[in-house]
Amino acid sequence: MRIPAFKQSDRFLGEFDLCCLVATIKNSKLPGVASRHIAEYKEDPPCNIYLRGKDPKKISAWQREMLEQLFEKEGFTTAMAEGMKKYQTNCGRDFYSQFNEEDRHHIKEHGILPFLTIEHIVIDDIGRKVLISADKNDGDLHEHGITICLRNGRWGFEDGDYFSRYSSAFEKNRIFDEEVLAANRLIEWQKRWDVVFPFAAPETHVEANGALLYGVWHIDLRATTKLLKQMGAPNDEIRNVPTVIAQKVGLYFSRTKSEFLRSGYTTSESIVVGYKRKGNWVTMRTMGEKDGPISTSIYWCNGKLLVEKGHKNVFSRVKGSCRKGIHLRELRKRR
Repeated sequence: MRIPAFKQSDRFLGEFDLCCLVATIKNSKLPGVASRHIAEYKEDPPCNIYLRGKDPKKISAWQREMLEQLFEKEGFTTAMAEGMKKYQTNCGRDFYSQFNEEDRHHIKEHGILPFLTIEHIVIDDIGRKVLISADKNDGDLHEHGITICLRNGRWGFEDGDYFSRYSSAFEKNRIFDEEVLAANRLIEWQKRWDVVFPFAAPETHVEANGALLYGVWHIDLRATTKLLKQMGAPNDEIRNVPTVIAQKVGLYFSRTKSEFLRSGYTTSESIVVGYKRKGNWVTMRTMGEKDGPISTSIYWCNGKLLVEKGHKNVFSRVKGSCRKGIHLRELRKRR
């Protein structure tokens, strides 16, 4: 059998963002396996072969040696036979109990390999591992999974958890990478935000006054959409703005308190400790209850539009009558 042709891919094991080489062949092209499965189920499932190495664009010398051993020197059949023989030995007399009489007869005469299909073959030069992930359509082997692995030059059997533990390492890396990407996206967002809303000049006068914010504010569809476009937000996030608007979120500020509104009703409120204004920037210090911890919020406001520093939702000023007070249900909760 020839070594299959490989191509570059950025999806290792079909799900992880990792550059590798991959080849796909039908199970009917693999020696010794799947013939019984193909005849019974009338399907010839694909097998993906993944090569992971330091240079994801090239087949390393060790990978080529493994490929030659498996495919050109017929080592694949030997690997599967040795691995499944160890499984059969470990099962003892219970091995045949999972098969019906016809299958038991066939296995005794031809072995178990014709019943198995191969899902993945991994040749990992970095970890120096060769893993063959196989399956049987039903029974204990299907339930627990099959992994044939090369250890110290010998082929052995492990269940499907062995392959899962191998792939879980890439899952952890993916979570870490996603966290790093999220942090980088936040940094990039803040940089763009500071360009759209530049800080006041250093010489700008500072005053202890928050009157610029006083009044009622509702989230603004047009202004929020415009900001997201300026910031280069993804299209799906921009399209989702009407859904956010439908929640009818609002804000209210006065000299002594700030409120979060929904549909005009107050859902939460804070005590204002103090304001500081510098140009279009207002810093507000609040606490949720008397003698509670103090929080700081910073807003950009030009008298008509308002947005909290680093945030995405832009609010426009509305009439004071749009603030309806505390909802009856909220009053009952407080009592």
